[in-house]
Amino acid sequence: MKASVKHWAILRHLVLMALLVASGTACMTGQPLQQNRRPGSDIVRYGDLFYVGAVVFPGQGARQRIDVLMRVEYDFLVFVRSEVFHPDSLFRAVAVFNVEAVDERGKHVQFRLARDTVYASDYQRTNTRRMSLTRRISLSLEPGRYRLRAWVEDGESERKREAVLSIHVPSRERVLYSALPVEIDTAGLESGRLTAIGYGAAVHFARPSWIALTRRDVKGAAYTCILYRRNEDKVLLEAARWEPRPFRVFSSMLKPAEKSAVAYVLEPDSAVGTALFALPFDTLLQGQYELLWKIDYLGGMDTLRMPVRILWKDMPFSLRDLDMAVEMLALIAPADTVDRIASGSRDAVRKKLYAFWKRRDPDPATPYNPALAVFYHRVDIAYFRFHTLTNQNGAKTDRGRIFILKGEPDDIRRNLLPDEPPEEVWEYRDLGKRYIFVDISRNGSYLLKRVEDM
Repeated sequence: MKASVKHWAILRHLVLMALLVASGTACMTGQPLQQNRRPGSDIVRYGDLFYVGAVVFPGQGARQRIDVLMRVEYDFLVFVRSEVFHPDSLFRAVAVFNVEAVDERGKHVQFRLARDTVYASDYQRTNTRRMSLTRRISLSLEPGRYRLRAWVEDGESERKREAVLSIHVPSRERVLYSALPVEIDTAGLESGRLTAIGYGAAVHFARPSWIALTRRDVKGAAYTCILYRRNEDKVLLEAARWEPRPFRVFSSMLKPAEKSAVAYVLEPDSAVGTALFALPFDTLLQGQYELLWKIDYLGGMDTLRMPVRILWKDMPFSLRDLDMAVEMLALIAPADTVDRIASGSRDAVRKKLYAFWKRRDPDPATPYNPALAVFYHRVDIAYFRFHTLTNQNGAKTDRGRIFILKGEPDDIRRNLLPDEPPEEVWEYRDLGKRYIFVDISRNGSYLLKRVEDM
């Protein structure tokens, strides 16, 4: 029997909270949570739910091909009992992807939609952010500027996510068409297959990423890349400048692979080529950027602007919230240090916060800082695990504070004695310490009573 949407929504919430509590240890061993919640909000978001990117390729005649790549996380979808009786198909969900193109005059010129059904073998898989559904929808547009509106609808509820992109479709006389962030491996490259990263115009934080540049075939071209980042006033400031050489150049066009929304195959083409570049995005911090490509060739120069997001998909929610990130430093830094970091513009606060953690980075040569990541992942866990009716932010409770500073205890036990308030005992064997918390008010607000040597 199909369960109601309301029933599944409540059950999803309960299961998700249970998973958060159970995943504490995993988050400290290289499997971080994907949480994004502003303190005080009633809405919990674990990373983005919907990603959209658009790539322009040469098409037929005057029209060009635009591939809109969309990805929706399973946790956005409402799964219900499947009518297919198979171990891998106990639950199903339906997603409807839509793309609408509007020209500069506001005229609707194209609309496409696609409906997908996905199945899950158990209910836990329906709540994960580690599984997603991808879809590619191709448009055919004449040269010009367009606004692309892309959205996904859940087939079992009124849930909807939307994104709006601005794109420029060039004429066939242009040299540069578009650039696609891709992941490559030796086997795929040798077989003429590339895989789009598929998280919008994003490359992975602190991981090597590649850009597949589609261009009209030119000889002896020289490339310049200028990377800009927007400050808090939305002003573009130059962040880096490179003069890269292509890692590989193919006399081929990227054509969609049949069975995967994010896979492309290199198909020989005498007029169009694909150049692969390994740009050092893995040396930069996460955030929104814009990349300007310049290509100088014998007949002139062409340019291409593309948005680039350096995506830390598992970035702790407590680090995304700058105010909370600074506030939690009070656990490990003097009050005057926290006050100094908290003063100034948002950009200045962010720089001082990362400078504080850079001094504690065991590998300062890389942008990923494990000391920072572990601290704020613990804050995330404590926020949910130890919250009470009187303190929504569990990271500010006594148990939350000890958890953030010391990590997961080796052993936790409850002592429930007659006529005595409940006790919770945490043991850290490597530290040789035992922490005793007491729920004096008997409402779940455990206070640290004493610390003992073991």
